[in-house]
Amino acid sequence: MTRLGPSTRGSRIIRTTASTQDDGTGPADAGAGRAALLAAITALFALQAIPGAAEALEYRRTLLAAQPWRLVTAHWIHLGWLHLVVNAVAWWIVARLFAPDLRPREQFAILGLSMPVIGAALAVLWPQVACASWLARELAPRPGASPFPWLAVALFAGGWIKVASEQPAPGGSGHAAWLGADVVTQAHLAGAVFGTIAGSWVGFSRRRAARGSATIDAGR
Repeated sequence: MTRLGPSTRGSRIIRTTASTQDDGTGPADAGAGRAALLAAITALFALQAIPGAAEALEYRRTLLAAQPWRLVTAHWIHLGWLHLVVNAVAWWIVARLFAPDLRPREQFAILGLSMPVIGAALAVLWPQVACASWLARELAPRPGASPFPWLAVALFAGGWIKVASEQPAPGGSGHAAWLGADVVTQAHLAGAVFGTIAGSWVGFSRRRAARGSATIDAGR
């Protein structure tokens, strides 16, 4: 009977397993992320049912100086129930697809930071937009981490193609026939830019951390 002693390979496996559990990628963190996402979507449906919520929270450029919170709360309002359902389903699907690339807390951090940034960009870069609700945010994937990296890349590329193709002429506005209303596609563009930068920064930070960890392991 042969006894197996401790090995460098074994210790590396132990360290890797512990790292996976501590960095927020374990089953408990994933479950908490799904619960938080479901709670956020439920809150949007509840908000949609409150009379007068849209008027109180939507983006209105003339009121920003006195009510700056509209830069954030405009992201919570929808043009109607169909708009809300479509966005809620899309948010759930995108969040799950990007889960291997962006941890739940990273997704919510990017979304939270994007709200005032997109609102401010709309006010500064497109002053002709007087009123808007649900300013879209985009998440950028970190290709290579997902078990289906091509899917994340395709979704990312498709999102950018959509955003670019829907931009109106200078001084104009987009229109969504399925909603029967004008759409502030400039906010989609601002969200895509912010999401790309934020997602790329997360990916770069992780690769740098991984290289540093590999260097430490190699020196042991």
